[in-house]
Amino acid sequence: DQPETFLTECPHPWSTEIKIIGAAAFTGVFDYPTLADGREDIASYVESLLGGTIDEVPEIWTQASPQSWITGSEPPFLLLHGSLDRNIPVAQSEAFKAALESAGINVEFHLLPGMNHNGIIRVSETAYLVNAFLFKLLQ
Repeated sequence: DQPETFLTECPHPWSTEIKIIGAAAFTGVFDYPTLADGREDIASYVESLLGGTIDEVPEIWTQASPQSWITGSEPPFLLLHGSLDRNIPVAQSEAFKAALESAGINVEFHLLPGMNHNGIIRVSETAYLVNAFLFKLLQ
Protein backbone atom coordinates (compact mmCIF):
# COMPACT_ATOMS: atom_id res chain seq x y z
CA ASP A 1 0.00 0.00 0.00
CA GLN A 2 2.99 2.31 0.48
CA PRO A 3 5.52 1.43 -2.23
CA GLU A 4 7.66 4.48 -1.58
CA THR A 5 9.28 2.54 1.27
CA PHE A 6 10.99 0.40 -1.38
CA LEU A 7 11.54 2.95 -4.12
CA THR A 8 14.25 5.18 -2.62
CA GLU A 9 16.96 3.69 -4.84
CA CYS A 10 14.76 2.46 -7.67
CA PRO A 11 15.60 4.12 -11.01
CA HIS A 12 12.07 3.60 -12.35
CA PRO A 13 9.07 5.78 -11.49
CA TRP A 14 6.08 4.17 -9.77
CA SER A 15 2.77 4.75 -11.49
CA THR A 16 -0.19 5.28 -9.21
CA GLU A 17 -2.35 4.12 -12.11
CA ILE A 18 -1.11 0.55 -11.75
CA LYS A 19 -3.67 -1.68 -10.07
CA ILE A 20 -2.69 -5.21 -9.19
CA ILE A 21 -5.75 -7.44 -9.47
CA GLY A 22 -4.20 -10.72 -8.36
CA ALA A 23 -1.01 -12.54 -7.46
CA ALA A 24 0.22 -16.04 -8.23
CA ALA A 25 3.05 -17.52 -6.19
CA PHE A 26 4.84 -20.80 -6.81
CA THR A 27 6.59 -22.55 -3.89
CA GLY A 28 6.93 -19.22 -2.11
CA VAL A 29 8.94 -18.15 0.90
CA PHE A 30 6.49 -16.10 2.93
CA ASP A 31 8.04 -16.11 6.40
CA TYR A 32 11.85 -16.21 6.59
CA PRO A 33 12.17 -16.79 10.36
CA THR A 34 10.11 -20.00 10.23
CA LEU A 35 11.72 -21.10 6.94
CA ALA A 36 15.13 -21.36 8.57
CA ASP A 37 13.88 -23.09 11.73
CA GLY A 38 16.00 -26.20 12.21
CA ARG A 39 17.42 -26.11 8.67
CA GLU A 40 21.09 -25.13 8.70
CA ASP A 41 21.32 -25.27 4.89
CA ILE A 42 18.43 -22.85 4.46
CA ALA A 43 19.52 -20.64 7.37
CA SER A 44 22.95 -20.21 5.78
CA TYR A 45 21.40 -19.28 2.43
CA VAL A 46 18.99 -16.78 4.01
CA GLU A 47 21.79 -15.22 6.09
CA SER A 48 23.78 -14.54 2.92
CA LEU A 49 20.68 -13.20 1.16
CA LEU A 50 19.55 -10.93 4.01
CA GLY A 51 22.95 -9.82 5.31
CA GLY A 52 23.09 -11.58 8.67
CA THR A 53 21.56 -14.06 11.05
CA ILE A 54 18.09 -13.63 12.45
CA ASP A 55 19.69 -12.58 15.74
CA GLU A 56 21.87 -9.97 14.00
CA VAL A 57 19.22 -8.41 11.73
CA PRO A 58 15.78 -9.60 12.88
CA GLU A 59 14.03 -6.57 11.35
CA ILE A 60 15.40 -7.46 7.90
CA TRP A 61 14.19 -11.06 8.24
CA THR A 62 10.73 -9.78 9.13
CA GLN A 63 10.70 -7.07 6.47
CA ALA A 64 11.66 -9.62 3.79
CA SER A 65 8.72 -11.82 4.78
CA PRO A 66 5.53 -11.15 2.79
CA GLN A 67 3.49 -12.62 5.63
CA SER A 68 4.50 -9.69 7.85
CA TRP A 69 3.03 -7.19 5.36
CA ILE A 70 -0.54 -8.51 5.23
CA THR A 71 -3.00 -5.68 5.87
CA GLY A 72 -6.23 -6.98 4.38
CA SER A 73 -5.90 -4.84 1.25
CA GLU A 74 -4.14 -7.54 -0.80
CA PRO A 75 -5.62 -8.78 -4.07
CA PRO A 76 -6.72 -12.41 -4.48
CA PHE A 77 -3.87 -14.94 -4.36
CA LEU A 78 -3.16 -18.21 -6.12
CA LEU A 79 -0.64 -20.34 -4.20
CA LEU A 80 0.90 -23.40 -5.85
CA HIS A 81 3.23 -25.80 -4.07
CA GLY A 82 4.60 -29.24 -4.93
CA SER A 83 3.91 -31.99 -2.41
CA LEU A 84 7.50 -33.25 -2.81
CA ASP A 85 9.21 -29.87 -2.45
CA ARG A 86 12.38 -30.43 -0.41
CA ASN A 87 13.60 -26.81 -0.72
CA ILE A 88 10.66 -24.83 0.63
CA PRO A 89 8.37 -26.55 3.14
CA VAL A 90 4.69 -26.75 2.18
CA ALA A 91 4.03 -25.18 5.59
CA GLN A 92 5.19 -21.83 4.13
CA SER A 93 2.27 -21.79 1.68
CA GLU A 94 -0.19 -23.21 4.20
CA ALA A 95 0.65 -20.57 6.83
CA PHE A 96 0.53 -17.77 4.24
CA LYS A 97 -2.86 -19.00 3.05
CA ALA A 98 -4.16 -19.00 6.62
CA ALA A 99 -2.79 -15.50 7.27
CA LEU A 100 -4.35 -14.12 4.08
CA GLU A 101 -7.70 -15.75 4.84
CA SER A 102 -7.60 -14.34 8.38
CA ALA A 103 -7.25 -10.90 6.81
CA GLY A 104 -10.26 -11.54 4.57
CA ILE A 105 -8.29 -12.12 1.37
CA ASN A 106 -9.51 -14.58 -1.26
CA VAL A 107 -6.93 -17.37 -1.60
CA GLU A 108 -6.77 -20.40 -3.84
CA PHE A 109 -4.21 -23.02 -2.73
CA HIS A 110 -3.21 -26.08 -4.73
CA LEU A 111 -0.83 -28.72 -3.44
CA LEU A 112 0.37 -30.48 -6.57
CA PRO A 113 0.88 -34.19 -5.85
CA GLY A 114 4.20 -35.73 -6.83
CA MET A 115 5.76 -32.37 -7.78
CA ASN A 116 9.06 -31.09 -6.46
CA HIS A 117 10.30 -27.50 -6.10
CA ASN A 118 11.12 -26.91 -9.77
CA GLY A 119 8.77 -29.45 -11.31
CA ILE A 120 5.60 -27.45 -10.85
CA ILE A 121 6.61 -24.83 -13.39
CA ARG A 122 6.96 -27.37 -16.18
CA VAL A 123 3.57 -29.06 -16.19
CA SER A 124 0.32 -28.31 -17.96
CA GLU A 125 -1.65 -28.58 -14.70
CA THR A 126 0.14 -25.48 -13.40
CA ALA A 127 -0.56 -23.54 -16.60
CA TYR A 128 -4.21 -24.56 -16.40
CA LEU A 129 -4.52 -23.41 -12.75
CA VAL A 130 -2.88 -20.05 -13.46
CA ASN A 131 -5.00 -19.47 -16.55
CA ALA A 132 -8.21 -20.36 -14.69
CA PHE A 133 -7.25 -18.02 -11.83
CA LEU A 134 -6.53 -15.13 -14.22
CA PHE A 135 -9.72 -15.81 -16.16
CA LYS A 136 -11.77 -15.52 -12.93
CA LEU A 137 -10.05 -12.24 -12.07
CA LEU A 138 -10.83 -10.76 -15.44
CA GLN A 139 -14.55 -11.66 -15.32
